[in-house]
Amino acid sequence: MDSYPSQHGHQHAAYPPQLSKLEVLGYITDCGIGLAEIHYNHACERLTIKRFDGTLDNGLLFGANEPKVGSFSTLIEGPFAYLWGEYNGHIILARTCQQEPSTRDLYEFWNGTDYVKDYTSAGPMSAFDDIPKGAIIRSNLFGKHKKYVFVGVSKWCDSLIRVGAAEGSEGPWEIWPVAMTQGINKTDGFRYCIYPHMFASHTRNAELMVTWSEQWPGGVFAGRVKFLTEELVCEEECELID
Repeated sequence: MDSYPSQHGHQHAAYPPQLSKLEVLGYITDCGIGLAEIHYNHACERLTIKRFDGTLDNGLLFGANEPKVGSFSTLIEGPFAYLWGEYNGHIILARTCQQEPSTRDLYEFWNGTDYVKDYTSAGPMSAFDDIPKGAIIRSNLFGKHKKYVFVGVSKWCDSLIRVGAAEGSEGPWEIWPVAMTQGINKTDGFRYCIYPHMFASHTRNAELMVTWSEQWPGGVFAGRVKFLTEELVCEEECELID
């Protein structure tokens, strides 16, 4: 679930495409994308989840043939929530007011040069064409001029951790394979579902905590990726942004 905090201490989340009941031969149907608000009670350590009523007849925000905003990754910056999701086989970028994520009319879509209201004009982010899973974060790993970082995995089942960087949320993105994940319970097969975890990372030391899943019926494991860095000349380069 891709989540982001609101100014009221709650958490809003873009939940994955809602699925219909199983159909003939076990096929399932993608119904669209919606939103839920998550409340965490620290005293009793319990989560409560409330779904927003969307503008469509089925209560969703976007339909089955519309953009799956937030299904790939989400990120908060300033007054906006940035939501990457699939549309027509490509990853596109949308943004909306972080305080009103359930208001469909406030969504705008990046067309390659500007944000527009018409999602059919959204431009595909080709750097993610072979990337099915991952997350976009803000980090100082690549310096203050490339503060947007991607960590994920390709669709080629090669078990490689892929890392990318960009100057802005809109890109352009450069993505590279940087490390091979290891199997523990299941040493054969491939590893997937690769995601970063900033709470356990030490970016000042160029270390990033990453988790991955072994091929079923394997487990989920974590590892720390250590990046080789050069000594910085200017102290301003050391300023943390995440």
